[in-house]
Amino acid sequence: MTKGKAIKKYCLECGGSERANVMLCHILDCPLWPFRFGSTQGSKTYRNRMTVAWEHYREAREELERDGITLADMIEKLVS
Repeated sequence: MTKGKAIKKYCLECGGSERANVMLCHILDCPLWPFRFGSTQGSKTYRNRMTVAWEHYREAREELERDGITLADMIEKLVS
């Protein structure tokens, strides 16, 4: 199994097999968090996927917003 497939499998299991939960994972201190999109952390592709996920997965986004987490918080994690 490749690293990417192992990360995908782990994240899907952790997220209850829901892709939205993986895309908008709120567990920012997870060591696998930066790798869940399958592209380089901080890359343009990564930022674009994060933005699209934020716009597309309304229910997950609303849950994050209720917890006080914004898209800016998620993207800021990319550079920290």
